[in-house]
Amino acid sequence: MESKNQWTRRRVWRKIDFAGIGKRTPLLGFIFSMFFFSLAGIPPLAGFYSKAFLFFTAIFSGLFYIALFSILTSVCSCFYYIRFIRIFYFEKEIEGVSLQFFGIPKGTSYVIPICFFFIACQPIWWHAFFKWTSFIALTLYLET
Repeated sequence: MESKNQWTRRRVWRKIDFAGIGKRTPLLGFIFSMFFFSLAGIPPLAGFYSKAFLFFTAIFSGLFYIALFSILTSVCSCFYYIRFIRIFYFEKEIEGVSLQFFGIPKGTSYVIPICFFFIACQPIWWHAFFKWTSFIALTLYLET
């Protein structure tokens, strides 16, 4: 019995499968673009601050070669992430190849906006996020 839902039927996606998602579903394209900008370390998203903390920690610890290697790999990864954004908005859809995002599972449709909220709002309410994650980490540590 074959499932009609493309999310469950096909697990491996190619980059070209996301072509035109910015035109077909603009909100989902915008959110995916923000995810990739955050991974690339573009300010003011959460990925920028996490990379900056790691780089500064390595530099202040005297691990200059590791910091330099990390910065170089981060720059190289930016080209990869920005290529996805180009595919989202500027590549033409190939008929019968692109994903149909109308069948997103219910759980996934809740997780995507929650993740976007944390990535976009972390610079604004960083102190609250820091307290919350510290509390969770201490709770998990003390339970073991």
